[in-house]
Amino acid sequence: MDFTINKIDLLAAIDKCSVAVPRDHQQVAFSIMRVETKKKTVRFAAVGEVCTVDTVVEGQVKTPGFFTVRPKHLRDLAASMPDGRIQCLLKGTRVTVKSLVSSRKASFESHTTELFTIEDPGKEAPWVEVNAKELERGLRIVRPSATWEDRPDPTVSLLIPTERGVDVFGSNGYMVALVETSLRIDGVPPIQLPEEVVDVLFQMSGDDENVRIFSNERRVYLENCDTLVTSALPANYVFLTNHVHAIAHMKDTDRVAGATFNPALLLQGVKSVLSAAGFASADEKKVGMSIHLKIGTSVQVRLALGDADAQDEFDVVEAGTEMEFTVSSAHLLKLLSGLSGVDIVKVYQSDNKIILQSQGILCCMAEQRK
Repeated sequence: MDFTINKIDLLAAIDKCSVAVPRDHQQVAFSIMRVETKKKTVRFAAVGEVCTVDTVVEGQVKTPGFFTVRPKHLRDLAASMPDGRIQCLLKGTRVTVKSLVSSRKASFESHTTELFTIEDPGKEAPWVEVNAKELERGLRIVRPSATWEDRPDPTVSLLIPTERGVDVFGSNGYMVALVETSLRIDGVPPIQLPEEVVDVLFQMSGDDENVRIFSNERRVYLENCDTLVTSALPANYVFLTNHVHAIAHMKDTDRVAGATFNPALLLQGVKSVLSAAGFASADEKKVGMSIHLKIGTSVQVRLALGDADAQDEFDVVEAGTEMEFTVSSAHLLKLLSGLSGVDIVKVYQSDNKIILQSQGILCCMAEQRK
């Protein structure tokens, strides 16, 4: 086996496969990827417990063949090479990786373990093509609300077909997020996208304007010009009734005079208050200090610790009904991180929930009450 490939393309392919396979899995078959030459391309394939990745990269193939390796191992070697083309040469079970623009090279032993078969539904499957960037944006916004903390539940976002279009939806025990899109995937039930599939999709969206989706009763598939990612469908633990309730809240917003402001300013305010009070590290933020917000003609942010001197304040874009509430800083930081790139949101209270709304976007979290 003998082929050459651009370093940037090699690293990108390895990164996609690395999402599927953890580096230290007990079963070797779930921690390695297969590198195989196919005519004028090099194929990289990895099979994990949650998802599989199959991606191809253009290369110059001199001699066909294949080898298996841990993604991190090959990435470390490739990353140490100068930018430019890299040659991979297999002799027996020994793989040599060397730079074609310098004298640098390294070698390792190929794994003998074979991968499980990667299922491909084929071109005859009823694929639905959607805009990759719009899908990625929706998933980035709802992802923080789909993550369960300190529980084994997987992070799963839903694509829910509606009469208008597709709702990208995420929900856990304390947060809900919904993004209305113009995407269409008519005639299929809600599609569940596990976190690993979403991670690969984020890398795929830079390669192709569109992505094709197919889902049956067992698996979901996403495909673009060079990558196929697939996952077995997890248990449907996300109650779709949450989606119905979220839609109802969204329809109620027009009747509430909530204030509007820039969520990036609130994110900065929460971080500054935590830092001023000595809760700046990642571990301390996870504790979830109580943050008190008072919103009127301005947004006042302070720690809910009596007369705590850590506080921040910024102007609103448009004032509405004055409101005060207390929320977990950890939850609020997660919610605001999903709104990166959103300029204006409207905030209002409904029962014991705090709701942020922008154009086609709804994020909701539970208020802390004494």
